[in-house]
Amino acid sequence: RRLEATRAARDGALQRARSAESEGSGLVEREEAQRAAEEAERNTLATVEREWEQAREAEAEASIRAARMESEVERLAGRIRNARDSVERAAGRLEALENEAAELSDNLVTVRSARGEGRDALERLFADRDELRRVAAEQDRMVGFAGEAVKEAERAVRRVRDAEREAVGHRHQLEMESQEIRNQAARITERLEAEWNRPVDELLKEAEVLDGRPDELRAELETIVDALSRIGPVNMLAVEEHAEESARLDFLVGQREDLVSARNDLRAAIRRINATATERFMATFDAIREHFLETFRHLFNGGEAQLWLSEPDNPLESRIEIHASPRGKRTQRIDQLSGGERALTALSLLFGIYLVKPSPFCVLDEVDAPLDDANITRFIRLLEGFKARTQFVVITHNPRTIESADWIYGVTMEEPGVSSVVGVRLESAPAEAAR
Repeated sequence: RRLEATRAARDGALQRARSAESEGSGLVEREEAQRAAEEAERNTLATVEREWEQAREAEAEASIRAARMESEVERLAGRIRNARDSVERAAGRLEALENEAAELSDNLVTVRSARGEGRDALERLFADRDELRRVAAEQDRMVGFAGEAVKEAERAVRRVRDAEREAVGHRHQLEMESQEIRNQAARITERLEAEWNRPVDELLKEAEVLDGRPDELRAELETIVDALSRIGPVNMLAVEEHAEESARLDFLVGQREDLVSARNDLRAAIRRINATATERFMATFDAIREHFLETFRHLFNGGEAQLWLSEPDNPLESRIEIHASPRGKRTQRIDQLSGGERALTALSLLFGIYLVKPSPFCVLDEVDAPLDDANITRFIRLLEGFKARTQFVVITHNPRTIESADWIYGVTMEEPGVSSVVGVRLESAPAEAAR
């Protein structure tokens, strides 16, 4: 009703304005009086527009409440349907339980008659059990005798196996000694053939029987062996090993030269990359600093803001210092500002980065939460300045931000566990209200 009254008042005001304009064209001589009347009409029109704006907000709130009520009605209807289904299932379950009780009553009579028969059968089973226990005791005694016999047989088998293992070990020892003797003979044969470069059979045929006592010959042999041991072992492959080590040394030297060259190339590439990265970083940093200052002044209606590097000689590893000074305050670090000022300063920096490489879409998640009404107005004014080239998706609970949007989307739950999105195009609401 309030909206209809507002619309009627607005239509009346518009009609009066048109009548005033038509009368003013024909009554030039009463121009001053007509101007006063027009000023009054303008004031009335402004009042009507304010009332219409309030009515529009009330209509939006009523739409949201209606959507919530419809969702609640659907939810209650679902609960009623679930309750009816539960009642029907309970009735069916009750009927089944009654049938089951009747069957149990019949079974109880049968069980009572069977219990008497079972008692007689149980007495017979007890008698059979006593007889079986007596037979089992006799069998246990026989099993004990058999177990003693088996243990004695196992002890005899273990003695025989121990003797067998001892004989096998002695045989294996003899075989190892025989093989050692054969190996020594083979080594002696190979050594003789290698030293004399002749088969051992020919050497044995040509060997002469030495005259002398065995102890003298043994002493001479020891003297010769001692002289050979002082000479030391002779490496017959020294020349080949030297050639292999020289080739290995040449290969390693070449590999080292390749690694040194690759290291120098990598260092040069790193220097070039660092120089290019530093140049591009500084260019981007300067652009961000300019856009940051411009956006900061736009949000705060003046003031000063600055970005600089704590280590200018090493920009790629340096920290970035942010100092801000809203209008009427001295320059200070960002952590000394209020919550709303910090939020606006952060927005200034974000939009400063954004302006270096703009994007067609931008998502803002409750960035206006710490802002008061005055800062909300600045934030909205900032978005209005950029929305011609960027579509902003703003997640917010602030009515001022919602009011300035072209579209509003809300998430509702018409059914339990099922969410749906409701969209309203706010820019078309005035035209619909006028109709």
